[in-house]
Amino acid sequence: MNILLVDDQIEITRGMVSGLSWNRFGIDEVFSANSARDAQQIFREHRIDILVCDIEMPHESGLDFVKWVRDHKYNCECIFLTSHAEFDYAKEAVSLGCFEYILQPARYEAIEEVIGRAMLRRMENMQIENLKEAQEYRDQLTDTVADAVFARLLRGELENREGVSRILTIETGNAGRIDTIGLARVDVLAWKEGQERWEEGLVRATMVNVLQEIAQSGDCAVSLLRLSEWSYCLWMAGEGKPDEVFMEFCLREYVRFEEASLPFSSAVYFYGVIPAQKTIRDCLNETAAFADENLLGQTGFLPISERKTARADKSILINTSRWKQNLVSGQYGLILQAVEEFFRVPENQHDLRAAKSIRNDFVHAALAALSDLGIPYETVFGDHVSISALLQTAVDYAELIHGIEYVGRKLEETGTSAAGDEKRSEAIIRYIHEHIGDGLTRADIA
Repeated sequence: MNILLVDDQIEITRGMVSGLSWNRFGIDEVFSANSARDAQQIFREHRIDILVCDIEMPHESGLDFVKWVRDHKYNCECIFLTSHAEFDYAKEAVSLGCFEYILQPARYEAIEEVIGRAMLRRMENMQIENLKEAQEYRDQLTDTVADAVFARLLRGELENREGVSRILTIETGNAGRIDTIGLARVDVLAWKEGQERWEEGLVRATMVNVLQEIAQSGDCAVSLLRLSEWSYCLWMAGEGKPDEVFMEFCLREYVRFEEASLPFSSAVYFYGVIPAQKTIRDCLNETAAFADENLLGQTGFLPISERKTARADKSILINTSRWKQNLVSGQYGLILQAVEEFFRVPENQHDLRAAKSIRNDFVHAALAALSDLGIPYETVFGDHVSISALLQTAVDYAELIHGIEYVGRKLEETGTSAAGDEKRSEAIIRYIHEHIGDGLTRADIA
């Protein structure tokens, strides 16, 4: 273990280095610093397990320095030294996770006793950290192997029950008998305002733990396999369960917990129990189509039985024939209004075909407007928005609205500028014609 002594008075740090019985602690190295800046450099270059720090120091106090240590995620036990028994100091020291608060002057024996207890605490914490790292590594390895078997299952190399049994054996050590398999797709779509974004591994582990707790009463296993970033295949499997009712209960309970306690919001596309004649891949394809149709990014419990199969006649509900003229005249707000009204109709909110048609109509109208206004393509469609990107990406309502607003504003700004340039050109030509016999010079025209 390494220890760092920090005090702006050199004689104090020298006294502790030479006066304390370091051999009895088994300390590997004792470092000392006489400013917070020097102490920061030592933390960057060496692992520090115990920090003994003065509070009153010029330029930067010991409290500020320990805040820096905590902000940079250095794990160590902190002991504060101070000659002032002030409550505010003690209160802030506690808030920073201080191990002990020693009033100066103090006997070396008293300081040694505190350091000894701090070392015991540090050893306990290091054991916990090592166990945690080992568990995280095991979980990551388990997820990786399970995902690899899942990929084989999706490629059709494994039958449903065989694939699920192998994955559950990897994850739990014992798959048990599998009679039924229930399936859902879970997509993390949004992070709640003001909440810190979690790493994907933590999100996945949290989902699994919550669902396992909820499903415990049904004596069935729960697994969450990665489809893509923030998108997962969830299944529940067991002997006799889950049936449709039990699985729906579990997923609705999970959604309620997520809404109340987790920093993210998911769409849970509930398929139900997989029929004997269908593969997991077939069922996932249906949930993927349902997810593609979730144009407004709706979250919560979304049963596939409520998937809208009827399709609206877009040509009746939304007229795109005047969009080019709307863009040319700077009235892109009328396009926004038409699109927003179209998607207010509940049956249109899952109509992917109509949404793609609207997107394509808008792109073609924008290109025609560029041609009419004589505006170069790259003026509007460049690094920020490209035609190919607009046509190839999946439709998302928010992105569609953003694209219309962006293109509309750019055309409005560029068209106004071009119109101004045209008026200036016309004025110059008229001036030349009116003064052609007056001995015009280049300076006059300029």
